[in-house]
Amino acid sequence: MQARFSTAQMTEFQQRAALVTHAMRDQGVSQLLVTHPENIYWLTGATFEALERPFFLLLRQNGQRRLLVPTLEADHLGKAWGLHADGILRYREFPAPDGHSWIDALLQPGVLDATFAYEDSTPASIAAVLNAEGGRALDVLSDLRMIKSAFEIALIATAARYADWGVAQI
Repeated sequence: MQARFSTAQMTEFQQRAALVTHAMRDQGVSQLLVTHPENIYWLTGATFEALERPFFLLLRQNGQRRLLVPTLEADHLGKAWGLHADGILRYREFPAPDGHSWIDALLQPGVLDATFAYEDSTPASIAAVLNAEGGRALDVLSDLRMIKSAFEIALIATAARYADWGVAQI
């Protein structure tokens, strides 16, 4: 599945990517693992329901982005902004056969950088694995998301108009 984004959306995603890359550089990390669904949506426009299965957006300072997702979600997550055809890594659902879990996929050579961080809101069971691999918890996105762009303000205004209309209908 390939999503279509408007020029305004593309520009917004490019600006967000630049902000994150700059923040990563300032924090001294070469790679950031994003696990929170709302943050993945903010960076890619891709929606999904995680339930008990982890989803990872792997961002590198050089702009490369990859997703690590359950195999059954791979086609659906192809709609994410900024991914190349080979940018989706897959893992098998629980109970995965030996060598095919999210841990196995994440710990393959070349997936994690030496200086990587992960969101501080990452669930403890996942954070334990990432800590053991030398990662560190870091809040990179909160401050960036706090300041709304003109694009986001326009979306909020549109949502408010719909809410006002809905209340008026009641």
